Amino acid sequence: MAVIGKPFDKKLYDTYNDYGIFIAKSFLKQFNIDLLLGEKYKVDCYFIGKHSGISYDVEVEVRPSEHWNGTDFKYKTLTIPARKEKFVTKRGLYFAICEAGALFVIDFEFIAMSPKIIKKNKCNHEEEIFYEVDLSNCKFFKYKGSTWEKQ
Repeated sequence: MAVIGKPFDKKLYDTYNDYGIFIAKSFLKQFNIDLLLGEKYKVDCYFIGKHSGISYDVEVEVRPSEHWNGTDFKYKTLTIPARKEKFVTKRGLYFAICEAGALFVIDFEFIAMSPKIIKKNKCNHEEEIFYEVDLSNCKFFKYKGSTWEKQ
């Protein structure tokens, strides 16, 4: 079986992209960071460091089938599609957004230095290359009341 990447799915993009950006905005807002929209079909958004003036990219992935709450995540790693590699070579943050008001935030740097593995993709059932990011390099947050709390 050949290793292929998941093809772009416009229906999934249309369903989840705006929601993912909304969640990332709400998360960063509590740190007084304003998120700006990126170019369509490129990086999702970005922000400018208030003191440094440096631009940081933000890539968002919504994982609707995952039900993580911080206590029952049964894996020691988080897999991120290697097709996102074009983003992780820059400065920025990656958001893996889950159901039930939970999310992982990972610095691009930690993704880029993580090993790559080949495994089946849940969406297209073909093998794909993923970064395997150790959870110690991920920050996990839950939405409680009106704020995101680190778990």
